[in-house]
Amino acid sequence: MVPGDLVFYSATYYEHLKKKPQIHNMVHVEIYVGPEEQTVGSRWNNGRIQVFDSYKFESKNYYDIKFHFKSLDTWLEGICQSWNPDYPWRDDRKDAWTHGRSVFADEDDEEEESKEEIPKNVFYLGSGNNNSLIKRHMVMRGWRQLPSSFNFSTKFSLKWTQTHPEIDFKGLVEGS
Repeated sequence: MVPGDLVFYSATYYEHLKKKPQIHNMVHVEIYVGPEEQTVGSRWNNGRIQVFDSYKFESKNYYDIKFHFKSLDTWLEGICQSWNPDYPWRDDRKDAWTHGRSVFADEDDEEEESKEEIPKNVFYLGSGNNNSLIKRHMVMRGWRQLPSSFNFSTKFSLKWTQTHPEIDFKGLVEGS
């Protein structure tokens, strides 16, 4: 474990709470900060995040807690996938254009990316304004969707939005 890795907690809810079981019985997650067993998380229903001396604790909501330690290395490398064949992640990114870099890429990588040409047949889709219809037809025609986190990017050929503030007029490039 290195600082930044995750500690997932699987457990069983107490029956009197009548809570729906989660996938893999995952009930909580915290971030390992080290150097020994320290974590940061929000254990109690007060919405406060705290540093804890140990990842181990007793809960009033669940029992039979098991700890699962997971490295962030694959995510930092831009690989976001389920490693459990019984529970593949639902991933709409198959129809999305991505630059293949991690969201944690160095700024130098981002500068190189900004020099890239705008890819052809890439569209950005804002929420509302019958966006599911637009997505279906664009994907049928072989276009790729820009992820929603790129809402102020100019790396698209078409942008479909519902509201005026979603458009970055200063970023529009003439002739593109």
